[in-house]
Amino acid sequence: MKIWSNMPELGAYLSTRKDIQHADLPSLPTIASMVRWVRGLSETDLLLVNTDATLTLRLAAASIIAQAKLPLVSLDCLLGLPPTTAMARLATYLKKILLARVDHFLLPQRDTQGLERLFHLNGRTSYFPFKVNAWQALQSGDLTVVDEGYVIHAGRTMRDIRTFIEAMRITKLPTVLLYQDQDTGREHGTSWTLSALPENVVAVKHNGDPRSYQEYLARARVIVVAIESHVVTSAGISTILDGIGMGKCVVATDCPAVRGVFTDEIAVVPANDSTALGATVLKLFQDEHERDELAMRAHRAAGQFGGTERYLRDIVDFLSSRFGASASVSTVE
Repeated sequence: MKIWSNMPELGAYLSTRKDIQHADLPSLPTIASMVRWVRGLSETDLLLVNTDATLTLRLAAASIIAQAKLPLVSLDCLLGLPPTTAMARLATYLKKILLARVDHFLLPQRDTQGLERLFHLNGRTSYFPFKVNAWQALQSGDLTVVDEGYVIHAGRTMRDIRTFIEAMRITKLPTVLLYQDQDTGREHGTSWTLSALPENVVAVKHNGDPRSYQEYLARARVIVVAIESHVVTSAGISTILDGIGMGKCVVATDCPAVRGVFTDEIAVVPANDSTALGATVLKLFQDEHERDELAMRAHRAAGQFGGTERYLRDIVDFLSSRFGASASVSTVE
């Protein structure tokens, strides 16, 4: 088996293996060029797309046109939101047709009801635990975890910033709202206005650098992940996992990223409920004993998720067991 993927780190991980080939997915500008490329592949090849919904759909379309039978696997892909307009409903219908070509979806969420309803995945899904992105830095001591006494809300995908701001207005606690530019937010389903912020909320524009992002989380007392109520994907999971990896108190609103994945490792409140969110954050911020108990359970759970090495190993193990593996290592640039 030869795995073609958009994950350079997977190629590096497989560089010492002698039973599986890896090659980087080429950058092909048109569907026509992609069809020609797919037609030249062997049926023992496998296409793996990490997170990129557009690339997944383009490869699905090319495979349908080329009548190619090689497996296509989607990993951690945020497929979309429930449509609210006629154009969005048409786009969802077309997505559903193309996604029927995907052989399997590896998702970091157990609750797939919304995705099944929208895209008719027909059971072609497996729960695939995500990783603690900060794991290596935490294990090596390269990332320092302290408590500087503030609440933070961070992340760019489908965040409910309005509810978070109203909750913090109630608590009056020192708060950092970490955000990226409006265009990036809209691209990832998040919108907000920074006018009339309460005095206790400081908005910090962030450049998206992963290490800087982790440092902001590592200095907070409580991490909040507020997700829009209509979301059907695993939005928020990476921030939650970084938080529990740091042994922090994490408060999340109810969403697919938490249902069935966490029990008592994080605090979960109803979506769109600023009163409940504010009350929970305030209690954890002020109650050191309860905060320490929650953080201890969180840190213990983080070990089950691990870091990048565990994640890559599980990817290879799944693909090998599901689709078979043979041949020798060959990484193509």
